[in-house]
Formats: sequence, structure tokens, C-alpha cells
Amino acid sequence: MSLSEKSRSALYLGLRNIVDEEALQEMLSHFPARDLDEPVTNDGLRASMADLRAELKGEMAEIRAEMAQIRAEMAALRAELKGDMAALEQRLIDRMNRMQRWNIVTMIALAAVVVAAIRI
Repeated sequence: MSLSEKSRSALYLGLRNIVDEEALQEMLSHFPARDLDEPVTNDGLRASMADLRAELKGEMAEIRAEMAQIRAEMAALRAELKGDMAALEQRLIDRMNRMQRWNIVTMIALAAVVVAAIRI
């Protein structure tokens, strides 16, 4: 049985003139000041452990859900990045093809100018 601080103080003040100080302290040590000072029982420990397990399971479920959400976001970002890279690759290929056509046309024009200059 636990006692409030007020009850402990009243007992102490009432008994200090009757009983030796050391004996009074010994007697009051058998009455915990609050519930936290009481010894743990197996049932109480099991109940606390069950509560803790339930809380941990809930937290782990939340973490797993967040991890799944992050994985989904990463997969979406990966797909978006692949699409952007494919578009950039296509733009590069188009630009290289255009440059190659310009080079061929320029070389043909230069060859025509050289041939025309030789005929003159």
C-alpha cells in the first residue's frame, strides 16, 4: 500500500516523539511514497510488456507504410528520370542527324564550287 506525501508526513510527525528516528524511518520504508516505488508483479510486468509490444508493432507498421510510400515515390521518380533521359537522347540524335546533313550539303556545295572553279 502506498502513502501520499501528506500521509507520510503526518505519520512521521505523529510518531517521532514516540518511536526512535531510525525505527520510524525503517517503518516508513515499508510504505512506499507513491505507486512507482511498489515492487513489480509478474502480471504487471506482462501487461506492460504487452502494451510495449503493441505500441512497437504499431510504430513498425507505420514505418513500413512510410517505407513503402518512399519506395513508390522513388519508383515514380526513376520512371520520370528514364523518360527525361530518353527525350534528351532523342533530341541529341536529332541534332546530330541535322548537323550531319548540313555537313554533307556543305561538302557537296564546296565540291560543286571547286568543280566550277576548275572549269573556269
